[in-house]
Amino acid sequence: MLGINEKRELISGSFAHEIRERMRRIQSGKLNEKDLAEIRKHQQIMKGVTIVWK
Repeated sequence: MLGINEKRELISGSFAHEIRERMRRIQSGKLNEKDLAEIRKHQQIMKGVTIVWK
């Protein structure tokens, strides 16, 4: 963002490791069962959502 000078703490530890691993699986297309379950859950939630751009 323009005009914002703010120091932010970097994400580290097990949370950062899990995010990196998930991104690698997504990019390679080698999703595990947990990833697939989250995708299915998201798709179910989005079935009931309608977005209108105006």
